[in-house]
Amino acid sequence: MTTQQFNTIHHCKELRRILIKGACIGSRQTSDMQVLLFQLPKVYVEVFLNTVGDEVLGKRNFKSLVGLQPYLQPASHS
Repeated sequence: MTTQQFNTIHHCKELRRILIKGACIGSRQTSDMQVLLFQLPKVYVEVFLNTVGDEVLGKRNFKSLVGLQPYLQPASHS
């Protein structure tokens, strides 16, 4: 098994764990990708998706609420 094959398997297992144990609580769009936000016990995970090729580009874990800032919209007072 090559290092690339091992990393691919590890990456798939991590994504499966996120999808099974996590709750998708938000999403946002950038110019070239979609970012899904998942909440797991004690951690938030962003999954970065290529909108053209429908592939996972990466992920980022964080615990601080500061990481949620891009998902918060100003409340409308109408």
